[in-house]
Amino acid sequence: MLGFRGESNEVGLRTMSEALAPLRSKSGDLASDPPPIFGAPRSTAERLDSIAQRYGEGRGLSERESEVFKRFVLDAMPSKQIALELGIAYPTVKLYWTRIFRKLGCSDAIAVTVAFLREIVASSACPDCGPESTSLEPEDRLLRLARSFAHQRQLSARETEVFTGFVSRGKASKEIAVELGIAYPTVKLYWTRICKKLACERAAEAMRTFLREAIEHPSCRELEDLHAV
Repeated sequence: MLGFRGESNEVGLRTMSEALAPLRSKSGDLASDPPPIFGAPRSTAERLDSIAQRYGEGRGLSERESEVFKRFVLDAMPSKQIALELGIAYPTVKLYWTRIFRKLGCSDAIAVTVAFLREIVASSACPDCGPESTSLEPEDRLLRLARSFAHQRQLSARETEVFTGFVSRGKASKEIAVELGIAYPTVKLYWTRICKKLACERAAEAMRTFLREAIEHPSCRELEDLHAV
């Protein structure tokens, strides 16, 4: 997993949120502006690629920067694999990441992914809750979707806390350990269990799985069952 961490993720995410208004005014919602993503007969991967491409273009990412961005966000590729895939040096990929962080106002690759997720959920209504779901703050909606996803995948209460702390707020395992008052190795144990249930090998892949689910089934339907979690 990429580990570029400097300033707080929240600072980067707030900066990203402030930058979204001009894009919406020019091109509308990412999930619905033409072509109509949710109504088009395309695969989830194709729809996500289209959304990510427009997202990067709206923030001034170069073609190479967009390729690096999409390979991590959509395919959970680590930087060394991205370098091999694109036929460039590993330090060059790190340089592209530095530029991406600056343009998106984020401190690391996970914060970039969380900001992208927040923009997606902010741009689409829950099919079960209706238009009122878009009145929620993006971070609240993302947390609700993450908890619903965890419930559907039968994560335990503690596994859900670890998972949602990562995918909805971009918290690193050590930060989650401090927040939950548990040992760092215990968080790693929970991640082993989470990845097994989600058929993933790494936390970044778990986030990718959730991202695809958020696009395909953006539902908060099971939240009533989660109050006791």
